[in-house]
Amino acid sequence: MTTKKVRKIKNKTLKIKKSNINSNFDSGNIRLIKKKEDTYFLEINDDPYKKNIKKKFQYWFYFKVSNAKNKNNKYIIENIRSYFNDWCSFNVCYSYDNKTWKRCETFVNDRLSWTKKSRRNTIWFAYYVPYTLSRKIKMINKLKNNSNVDYKLLGKTSLKNDIDMITIGNGKKIVWVVARQHPGESIGSWIMEGFLRKLLRNVKEIKEKFTFKIVMMANPDGVYLGRWYLTKDGSNTNINWYKNSNVVETKLVMNEMKKDNIYMVLDLHGDEGAPKHFLTKGKKTKVYYKFNELLNKYNSNFQLEDYYDLETPNSSHRPTLDRFVHNGITLEGSLKHKIGKNVSLEKEPLKIGSDIFKVFKEL
Repeated sequence: MTTKKVRKIKNKTLKIKKSNINSNFDSGNIRLIKKKEDTYFLEINDDPYKKNIKKKFQYWFYFKVSNAKNKNNKYIIENIRSYFNDWCSFNVCYSYDNKTWKRCETFVNDRLSWTKKSRRNTIWFAYYVPYTLSRKIKMINKLKNNSNVDYKLLGKTSLKNDIDMITIGNGKKIVWVVARQHPGESIGSWIMEGFLRKLLRNVKEIKEKFTFKIVMMANPDGVYLGRWYLTKDGSNTNINWYKNSNVVETKLVMNEMKKDNIYMVLDLHGDEGAPKHFLTKGKKTKVYYKFNELLNKYNSNFQLEDYYDLETPNSSHRPTLDRFVHNGITLEGSLKHKIGKNVSLEKEPLKIGSDIFKVFKEL
């Protein structure tokens, strides 16, 4: 009789790694308060508002979750503030590769909460599709090698980041296009990139009519730090467009603008509450109405009506960029815009940027 040797297999205890949350990167913003089983309680880091500021807006968050695969984690942001019901119908943005972004169902009351079972080990969440300082720098370096682009460094910020400008075209009508005065409104940068792509592909069609002077990122420190409205030093660049402004970011661009006989300024922003893109502020000149009409013609996610009530004293007297020149226009990109089922979110602002080029061709 043959005796079989039984091979003993030691029982191995499989350690399930906990998901880790990190926002320590370009444009990141969130902090973990506590964790209870698979629920993560979070808070958004506030902008450094002064004590006398009543409405301390802060919507921007952007963070990465690792060791997330197959985990049905719940996330709760506890310190949201709403002044105009801006969180209504909001859905969090998520990505598995930090490139393609979609939305997931989100519940809003006095907190923001959502549950997401990740298909991959790493998942990112954000208020909207991020457009980081790093991405802007890469694009600027690429544009420097384009024969149709002139580059100029205007100065440095507190964190030694560049405030720079590119010039395209040599026409009589000088148009300034500015984005990211408010760092959390990342949609402005995507609109800008869409405009630049279309412009540079078709520059011969328009360069003798217009000279475009473009500031891709007017508040790079705020973008890098994950702020919503403010600079590193706590200033809102867009309410400091007056003669003796001491806000570095605003002053550098303003001093350069003063050298020009400006035909128009287009200031690119993002709005938290509006269902569609719209134009606002400015002095509502003939150029404003023509621009409004043409953009509505080309973009189905654009509305003719100004979403803001600009006749109120609180908004009409602020020294904003669109009031600094005669034909000053602010484009507010809707941060709640509609998108196709299998389309990454940034495709819409890229499209409206492309549509802006079409507007200038007819303007």
